[in-house]
Amino acid sequence: MDRRAFVVSVVALAVGGCATGSGDQESAAPAAPATPPAPSADAAEGVQAAAQPAAPTSQGSTLNTGLAPTSPSPTGPSPANGRAIQAGPARFLQRGPATSGAVALTFHTNGDPALATALLDRLAARRTAITAFVVGNWLSEHPDLGHRMLRDGHELANHSWSHPTMSGLDRQTIADEIQAGAAALAPFLGGPGRWFRPSGMEIASPEVLLEAGLAGYQTVVGYSVDSLDFTDPGAAMVRRNVSEAVGGGDIVSLHFGHPDTLAALDGMLDDLTARGLRPVTVSALLGQPSG
Repeated sequence: MDRRAFVVSVVALAVGGCATGSGDQESAAPAAPATPPAPSADAAEGVQAAAQPAAPTSQGSTLNTGLAPTSPSPTGPSPANGRAIQAGPARFLQRGPATSGAVALTFHTNGDPALATALLDRLAARRTAITAFVVGNWLSEHPDLGHRMLRDGHELANHSWSHPTMSGLDRQTIADEIQAGAAALAPFLGGPGRWFRPSGMEIASPEVLLEAGLAGYQTVVGYSVDSLDFTDPGAAMVRRNVSEAVGGGDIVSLHFGHPDTLAALDGMLDDLTARGLRPVTVSALLGQPSG
């Protein structure tokens, strides 16, 4: 299947999911696209290939990859989202300004929708907004949660279509994963959203940065504090991993679908307040409008 046909099929799937709502999504999940591989386990999150190229600076310098672009042409529109394609690769950021009094809480959204709902309830009770890096096929299966996150003031961003370990993918499959994830967001945001984060790697590779740029993303967002909640170490350890490392400008990696994260949430928020730090979205931390 060529890329245009692949992306068109995913857009149709995502729009259909939004139209039908949450009623039968759990029992009748949409078929995964043919090209992307099966999702990786949560434990793959944050794993970096041994041969990973040198990382860009934490302040987000743009890599000169030396890679030739795959289709579409770097001067034409992106078929995934209609946004004009930038001339080069996306930049990579792992944190915001160190002088900031804010901290961005980012959640990878996958897993049990009941846990996701409980976590959103706690965030609402604490009047806390997050950036949700959503897995596209999960969002298409649970559009009600996507709409709820937007109603609650959260920010949606792209975390690929099926959550593979991207360090092991060829460039065409990387491109398909990014563009299909963007297409899943389009019914909710009217476009691909502002931010992309690769799955299964801590530092974005030159291939990921180039394909993200071709898909219309100016910035690929990493993280500077890893809660390691996907390893299920217990709520006390999740809280400690965040609270002992976090400072102004940090971007924190967390996950839906893990009970320890839910149990640790109130304590983490209390620790931020005690240190005079405000939890915000990525856009708020970086001073950018969302969407």
